[in-house]
Amino acid sequence: MAERKNFLDREKEKRDGESYLPYSIALIPGLTALEQDALVKDISEGLFKHAGIKNVEKGSIADISNYIDARKKADRLEQAIQRMPEPLRDSWLMSISDEKGVPIFDAGKGLSDPTTAGYYDPEYGQVFMKKYSFLEEPHLAIHEYAHKTNHDLNLHHPYYQNTKSFNVPDRMIGIGLGATVNGELPFIFEPEPKGNLYNTNELIDEMGRIADKKGPEESSSFFFKSMRPVMESKYNLKGEDFFNKKKLREKMDFNSRKKEFVADMMSLNPRVEGNEYANNINLITRVGHDRGYINPIWREASRQQSLLGALARDRDLKYDYETKYAAMSTEGAAELADLMSTEDGAAYVREKFPETYNAMMEEYKADRRRYLPKEDLRPWRLYSQESPKNVYPLRGKPAPYEPDVERRYVRVPDPYGGYKYFDDYDYKARNSAISQNKNYIEYRDLDGNWRRFVPDEIKHIKEPNLEYKALAKKFGTKLLKGVK
Repeated sequence: MAERKNFLDREKEKRDGESYLPYSIALIPGLTALEQDALVKDISEGLFKHAGIKNVEKGSIADISNYIDARKKADRLEQAIQRMPEPLRDSWLMSISDEKGVPIFDAGKGLSDPTTAGYYDPEYGQVFMKKYSFLEEPHLAIHEYAHKTNHDLNLHHPYYQNTKSFNVPDRMIGIGLGATVNGELPFIFEPEPKGNLYNTNELIDEMGRIADKKGPEESSSFFFKSMRPVMESKYNLKGEDFFNKKKLREKMDFNSRKKEFVADMMSLNPRVEGNEYANNINLITRVGHDRGYINPIWREASRQQSLLGALARDRDLKYDYETKYAAMSTEGAAELADLMSTEDGAAYVREKFPETYNAMMEEYKADRRRYLPKEDLRPWRLYSQESPKNVYPLRGKPAPYEPDVERRYVRVPDPYGGYKYFDDYDYKARNSAISQNKNYIEYRDLDGNWRRFVPDEIKHIKEPNLEYKALAKKFGTKLLKGVK
């Protein structure tokens, strides 16, 4: 049997210097690297299916464009999950793949607040999200399930065996992560520009549309006139970066998550005196939580404070009881998980917040679920090829995660038995189909398979059928024989 390689083998060169755990602890118990890759892929695609993204049935351009956008975001979410540091990623995957891992969309009391995109409810152990918010910003799932993960760390601790889940505090509050973050934060941050930052997806997509229709010169002109001065100073982008869509998106994602983390840590920081100044941070950056989140009269802060006070007798759990940092602890950990899912995010956190990073990773490495029999874990039951109830008869064998392989979303058959590939259904894909006398294109479905789509604008095209039987039916066999 071939050696069962794991993520540590794959990532050791990239993360030299970090301490490593034995193979049995490094991954979700019982899973190989390929099996865990399959789990990540199915979670990413499954969230979009659960949000109601279905196969394209109509022939409108809007339908196929929206679907392709969702397919792209599912791919990016998969990449984001894979980027998280391994101890965090393993615990996060165990939390999102448990029996209560499927999010509840467009339901829950907290979602009635227009400023709330999603939240984790410790009473039910479930994540609630607005469908629209998730489809616009899929990384919302990483943040909210990080809250669930950090709560699960304590739910599986023997100390809480007979405790209702609502009365179990977030593990990161318990270790005083907020105080650690606070000690590593510079008191003065580089100022953020006032006003709303440009939406990543809108910027990239608009530049792409202009480049496709009018050429790269027009796209560059649009970018320079409306956004480039701000982007150059804020994201330190140079020359060729503007025309590399992948690199531009990665830089913007990283800086966007960093901005949210900094905004939260400033607005929730008890060192920042005065509600007016702290709330101004929230208003200027337009992300994060306002000052009321740390107010003891607020329900969640009050609950955590009473829980920590009741637990003060148990020193073995390492609680520091610094309740004033509770909000920084819970939100800081979730924001950092989100930041570390971006390109270069984990390296940034290790460098700028080393104590915070190490404290978080130690908790994930000590996740009690790692010591459970593998048969007790749902990921093993579904994704281990050794499990008699695994998903592979339906989904096929697990394929390795290959972040450097360019994924395409639309294709048109060519006359030689191959395909021409495109990133979107646009005039290029349409003209390619027309030139091949095809009234359809194919798109990559959420399950990875290619499916046929007949756009209304080219459905009138009649594809020539050169098969002998079809020609015989049309012209008669005698005529055909004479021609031969």
